Amino acid sequence: MPDKEKLLALYLLTHPTGDMTGVIRILPETIMGELKWSLEEVHETLSELFQKGFLTVKKDSQWIVINNFLKFNAPENPNQIKAIIKLLARIPKNIAGFDKPLSYLLGAVNALNNKDEKLKQQFNELLADYEQEQEALAEGSETLSEPFENPFKTSSSNSSSKYNSNSNSKDPCRVDTRPHEDEQTGEVILSGEQLPEETNPKARASSQQKQARAIDDIFQYWQTIMDHPNARLDDKRRKLIRNALKTGYAVNDLKTAILGCSYTPHNMGDNDRGQRYDGLHVIFRNADQIDRFIHNAMNQESMDANREIHQRGKNGLSFLDNDLSGTPDELWDKC
Repeated sequence: MPDKEKLLALYLLTHPTGDMTGVIRILPETIMGELKWSLEEVHETLSELFQKGFLTVKKDSQWIVINNFLKFNAPENPNQIKAIIKLLARIPKNIAGFDKPLSYLLGAVNALNNKDEKLKQQFNELLADYEQEQEALAEGSETLSEPFENPFKTSSSNSSSKYNSNSNSKDPCRVDTRPHEDEQTGEVILSGEQLPEETNPKARASSQQKQARAIDDIFQYWQTIMDHPNARLDDKRRKLIRNALKTGYAVNDLKTAILGCSYTPHNMGDNDRGQRYDGLHVIFRNADQIDRFIHNAMNQESMDANREIHQRGKNGLSFLDNDLSGTPDELWDKC
């Protein structure tokens, strides 16, 4: 592979959002910010890795499957298999490439002794959920199981609509997303009914642990992007992140907002006071503020242009300072 493809491959293999499944939920804009690439470079490199069979990715999806991850990182004992089954159960079964970790996991399950029948049953339930999703897709108009020849063939100008394409769908990665149906019984939960975590202490504890991990993840990302390694996650910051999650934003939404703040000249010190305004209390102040920074993250080029204009103004440069002699075309170039 060329160096860029090697770098992106290693980035995905070692990214903190990854786990034992080899399935990663990540926005191209996040890759863009962390690797300091353009969005076009991210799309092109993902496409190359896709065509070489390293990963499976679908346009308009935030999910990436590292195809042979479980082949080279096979579970070594029943506990690891159980953990992978639980992780895969939380992932939408209609993402492109979901069959690949399933096939390698099947081999690991078949190698178990007869005493692990309960584990085999759990895998069969996961497999049944996947097959049910595939049947539903086959009956509909979409064929999400078939990957595109080039998943990023369209222009990066569609990134905003792509980002919001699944905003109304059930999203298991949103910390506070309410399921459309009870995951245990399959019964639809109507508004006003008690949710499982409200009646089941074990489910409540699990939900609280998941939220705590999400808060830690977001805070560490803010530390890295804003270069505040010595900052501490106190109660005030924890509450800010928790309230943003309760508003309905997913973890990656809030990370994208943090990234967008780092692209905003005023917030990064290009202002009259030379003061940075990059605190979590600024980024997560309200929904409008979060949406504004998400927009900035997805429009880096316009942010760079704004930064240049501001810098020129701060240095006392303007069109009127230029020599106004010459033809109209020459004057236009001077602008």
